[in-house]
Amino acid sequence: MRTTRKTAIITGAGGGLGEALAIEFAKRDYDLALVDINSKGLSKVREKVRTPKNFISTHIADVSYSSQVEKTIRSVEKQHGRIDVLINNAGIYIAAPFSQLDLTDFKKVMDVNFMGMVYFTKYALPILQKSDSPSVINICSDFGLIGFPNKIAYSSSKAAMRGFTNCLWTEEGDKNLHVMIVYPPAIDTGLIKNAKFWKLEKRTLEFEFVRKNSISAELVAKRILKGIEKKKKVLKIGFTIRMIDIASRYFPETTHSILTKLKNRFDFV
Repeated sequence: MRTTRKTAIITGAGGGLGEALAIEFAKRDYDLALVDINSKGLSKVREKVRTPKNFISTHIADVSYSSQVEKTIRSVEKQHGRIDVLINNAGIYIAAPFSQLDLTDFKKVMDVNFMGMVYFTKYALPILQKSDSPSVINICSDFGLIGFPNKIAYSSSKAAMRGFTNCLWTEEGDKNLHVMIVYPPAIDTGLIKNAKFWKLEKRTLEFEFVRKNSISAELVAKRILKGIEKKKKVLKIGFTIRMIDIASRYFPETTHSILTKLKNRFDFV
């Protein structure tokens, strides 16, 4: 099926922020290509966002495999005939100090969070460039701004995402491609609940911290759609993220010295 309606690809669309983004795009009359490794989650989201007017395709893929991503993009192009927005949202979370972190786990986080974004952007870019108003949106994290202890794999993947996004912006920004990086606040999406921790009690404590201090995925999704409409390049959501950004840019030594001294006061670290 080929359509004249705009199409958005959303990775990690089987729940959490990906689901909330799918709902918001559907409200704006987009067709959707939903990608996730979780088939049950995809089916659930598809039923939520389906309307008599829109066309929804679902794609089960492990974003850490280049071949699966390439196959997904080919399928999207065949079914939709176009790609106007790419949302790189898929991600996993592993927490452990580097001294105790298995390098296989480190590589898995980089493969999903960073290389998955690279693969989707690489294969989607030639199709995106045919759109009148193409966008690549990369969902980052405050851990991409600061080196929070025991989050070294996740933080590295998000810092790499930041560097990639900045380079893509300077390379393609004068060719009609809108590139935006998003720094959301804590969101209760299930990322922590399903994460691998070196101590089980730490996962429980961090899950509770996020649950008590998070904002809704729905609110974050609305802000992201507004950012796309306004063609923002960097979207920092919430006061805490803005303060972390300022601290990391203007006071990096002080910020990381404080984190080093106070890390034991955070019971989930």
